[in-house]
Amino acid sequence: MTAKKANSSFTQKGFSYWKDARITFKKHVSSDCHKDAVEMSIIIPRSCSDVGEMLSSSYSQQKKDNRECLLKIVSNLKFLNRQGLQLRETMTRTRTSRNL
Repeated sequence: MTAKKANSSFTQKGFSYWKDARITFKKHVSSDCHKDAVEMSIIIPRSCSDVGEMLSSSYSQQKKDNRECLLKIVSNLKFLNRQGLQLRETMTRTRTSRNL
């Protein structure tokens, strides 16, 4: 953290003095330490995109295609579950037919 004076009760030890908690929390929210932490945890990840997508447009397309395939697989699994069908039934049939 770049803040010079970070309150150790918020960064290292943990908060334990609850008598004046509201005042202390309000004071902390306006501190540079809190602002830096919010920026690092929320603002920066939203503004940065996936490195793979930045390097290659084909990676972005592949990611999109993979997501579509995964959604089809999940949809099929949901259907099998609703029908009460086994997932491995076809695998065992092909194994036994090969063994014969």
